[in-house]
Amino acid sequence: DGRREIVVDAAVEDPKRVGEINGIIVNEIVPKINKEFPSVEVIQRGQGERSSKALSSMQINVAILFVIMILIMSLNFKSVYQALLVLCVIPAGLAGGILGHALVGIPVSILSAFGMIALIGVLINDSIVYLDKYNRNILDGMSTIDAVMDAGKSRFRPILLTSITTVAGLLPLIMETSFQAQFLIPMATSIAFGILFGTIFILFFFPTIILVGSDVNRAFHHVMDSGWKKEGMGAGSFFRWIGSMLLGVLKMTASLWIYLVSFISLTFIFIPNVFVSAALRDIWRKDKVRPGEEVEPAIINKQKEDERRVNQ
Repeated sequence: DGRREIVVDAAVEDPKRVGEINGIIVNEIVPKINKEFPSVEVIQRGQGERSSKALSSMQINVAILFVIMILIMSLNFKSVYQALLVLCVIPAGLAGGILGHALVGIPVSILSAFGMIALIGVLINDSIVYLDKYNRNILDGMSTIDAVMDAGKSRFRPILLTSITTVAGLLPLIMETSFQAQFLIPMATSIAFGILFGTIFILFFFPTIILVGSDVNRAFHHVMDSGWKKEGMGAGSFFRWIGSMLLGVLKMTASLWIYLVSFISLTFIFIPNVFVSAALRDIWRKDKVRPGEEVEPAIINKQKEDERRVNQ
């Protein structure tokens, strides 16, 4: 376009510092140039430009990936709620991958992001295995707590062993010091440490998410089963429905506060556990809210299938 151009290029001896040096250029040097010479336009070329394009393309691909995963899991479980429940394990894995970079001593780069995309698939697979066993237990007539505990016991060894073998297989690559391996180490670090922390989350915290989700599901059905739909669309029914909805919200709020206070105050030391259990039982007793196992997607889907067979 006829404008004058100055090209500044350099080579980096240590490939680990490429991301760090690019960050210094973008965050420190370029703002100073723009401040002193407002008419100057700074354009990144080379690896920085390729990384920016790859990152933009990756964001679109990851969005498509999430949509496809949600669709597949929704069809498998016949429930969008449980598909979204499985996605809760992803942040733990990503946080573990980032923490792994700090432990190994390497910066997070575009190659690390490629590894985290692969990591998502592994964590989703472990979560599906756990949740599928939970649904089978619910269909066998177990309560939500018993189903979660049995799923944890029966899937503990398979999930743990597959994770340990994967991490063990990636460790030699992470500890490799050759120049050729430096480009693969960020990917291996993301996958290995993400699986390690993600597995801990699935085995010890994912059951809690399932139970909390079950309580939320119970409150939702408690509101939807109220009298407005059954009795018609009159003003009285509407206000009763509003009252029932507020009651459901209050139940959930009270339960969450009890859980929070119990955790902060170390219930087993300062507050008798019997008191907390009694309070929760009173809030969620069966004559007020339906039991958790009755509103699980697996049970509801089975009831709908039985109704179809009868109608046929």
